[in-house]
Amino acid sequence: MAKVRMIDIAVNFTDGMFKGIYNGKQCHVSDIAAVLSRAWSAGVDRIIVTGGSLEESKEALAIAETDGRLFCTVGVHPTRCKEFEENGDPEKHFQALLSLAKEGIEKGKDVLLCGVYARREAAYGNIDHARRVFDMALSLIEGLPMELRSNAPLLYFWYAEAELANNPADSGETSFRALHILSCLGSGEPYSPFKSQPSSLKLLRAHQGFKERIRMVRSAWVRGLIDDQSVALICSAALFEELTSGWAAGIEVLDQAFATVLPERQSHSYQLEYLFNYYVKMLQRHHKQSSLSKVWESIIRGLQIYPFSPELFGALLEIGHLYTTPNKLRWMFDDFCHKKPSVIVWIFALLFEMSRGSSQHRIHGLFERALANEILHNSVVLWRCYVAYEINIACNPSAARRIFFRAIHACPWSKSLWLDGFLKLNSILTGKELSDLQEVMRDKELNLRTDIYEILLQDDLIP
Repeated sequence: MAKVRMIDIAVNFTDGMFKGIYNGKQCHVSDIAAVLSRAWSAGVDRIIVTGGSLEESKEALAIAETDGRLFCTVGVHPTRCKEFEENGDPEKHFQALLSLAKEGIEKGKDVLLCGVYARREAAYGNIDHARRVFDMALSLIEGLPMELRSNAPLLYFWYAEAELANNPADSGETSFRALHILSCLGSGEPYSPFKSQPSSLKLLRAHQGFKERIRMVRSAWVRGLIDDQSVALICSAALFEELTSGWAAGIEVLDQAFATVLPERQSHSYQLEYLFNYYVKMLQRHHKQSSLSKVWESIIRGLQIYPFSPELFGALLEIGHLYTTPNKLRWMFDDFCHKKPSVIVWIFALLFEMSRGSSQHRIHGLFERALANEILHNSVVLWRCYVAYEINIACNPSAARRIFFRAIHACPWSKSLWLDGFLKLNSILTGKELSDLQEVMRDKELNLRTDIYEILLQDDLIP
């Protein structure tokens, strides 16, 4: 099974407590180094230090510069937006934040975070803003040291995918934009923002450039040197071939990449799992031109190598509805749940039954079977799904109440579960029950930001 990478996305190292300051008093020396040491030992791979104001952002950037595994955010927390007005010149304050962000990028920090942010903006429909962020990051990355420029394929690939996902109906301009981005990567030319359709000469150079770079990647893969950047390069080359020569050429690039790696090594790399998911996704896009059987066989083969892949189970549901019978799919999910039980398998088995409009009796049975498993009994996700199902689909509030109390007994540490009692069951639980829940949460140091009586008063005010 591929090694799990853990990334802590919001660490408040700028808080005084990490310097040993509590209520304005110095109680001990700074222990950031000790906290980091424990995090790395526990398997944390990357940490993002949050900046909630201009001054905190400066401090966060300084902390991030102390270790290559540290990154940071630059910005102002919504609760501190008054600092723009208190500064006296909101625009000047914003420009100071922007300048600090650019400084971080030029130092090699946050380049990939810019890509993550830009992908998020594109997913929410803010494609023009996403383009500006991608263009800025790719323009700056050219001036970075060689070891930091190695992240370029990830940014190029994310950008091209964002363009194609932006407006699939308008295949003209989005394809030209994606081709321009991929051509810059393949040809090795310095990046420049899109102006027009890439020329035939540029496409030819990109095609030759990708072939040469893939040859180098495959040579490294034979020695077991597989990383995020090389997988992004392979995906970019496959996407480039798909857009210029057709889906079969794109699939061939991916097939040749997999042929480089011994089968027994494939299951030990999360990068190869991503690559296989991308391979299936490309087949899905063109299942009418290829064949459903080829897509189906690839999904089944993938699940044998990566039995806990949400992407592959999602593909199994989507293609299964077209390729096989509901009874066959149900039998397959029962088999997966029996042989390799996991939260992911059970969630997709439940999704399948719900999508088929199966009886509440069968769905209840699946939830109970899953939670009867010694390991899955403490799965917060399964318990929350069970409560949500009773409230939103089965419309059985009394059953939701019973399951909720079973859930907090099984997972008393989960703040999310306790909050479900206030947010989803506040119309079902009595005022005393809600007050008792808050009291228990305080005992467990699971603090609410809103007083329980404010929640109850808000419910009384709703007509």
